[in-house]
Order: sequence, then C-alpha cells, then structure tokens
Amino acid sequence: ENVVLFVDDNESSMECPDNLNRFVQLDASVTFHYAILTSSSINSPEGVLCGRLDYDGIGWVALAVSKDMKMAGSEAIIGLPGDNTVLKYNLNGMAGNLVSPMDDDKQTLKNT
Repeated sequence: ENVVLFVDDNESSMECPDNLNRFVQLDASVTFHYAILTSSSINSPEGVLCGRLDYDGIGWVALAVSKDMKMAGSEAIIGLPGDNTVLKYNLNGMAGNLVSPMDDDKQTLKNT
C-alpha cells in the first residue's frame, strides 16, 4: 500500500495514486517508489510526496530527511515489522536512545 508522506492536516481527504510512476533503486534490495502531487493538482498551497519503500529481505526499513546531510536533527520514517508500525521519528543523535517517535500531532502519515 502507498504511504502519504509529509501531509498537511488540512488535506485529510487527499489520496495517493495507485500507480507510483517514479522510482529510485537505492541498492540491490531497496527501491523507493514515489509520486509528487503538485499544489495545483491537489488544490493546496503545498505539494505532497506519496511513496512506498520496498525492501527485499527481512528486517526494518527507514527513510530519513536531512537538511545538512547529518543524522542528528533529522526526521525519519521507520517501519518496524515486529511492532507492525510505521511512524515518523526525530533523530536527535546516532544512539538508539536518541531516536524517538514524534508526538501524535506530528504523525501525519496515511495508509501505513
């Protein structure tokens, strides 16, 4: 199922397309499929990124966004199959205890 990333709460009725027509092969076992919905196509002041991260293997997957190419201070989407969760996280450092789920009001992912 496709996941809506970085959604404005006012766009609760917005749906991602079934076919994500762009992709990036991140390595031999990970592919990021995505579509960008422009602001004009969804009648919103901002566009929306819809995506699906496919991993051919067993384990957790994550997608992180950084303004300065550093882990600390970045945000990530982490899927934990053992917990059956996909949540947004704050990456406050590289140690596990510094990675924490964002507050509920920041959990804007849909269809996870």
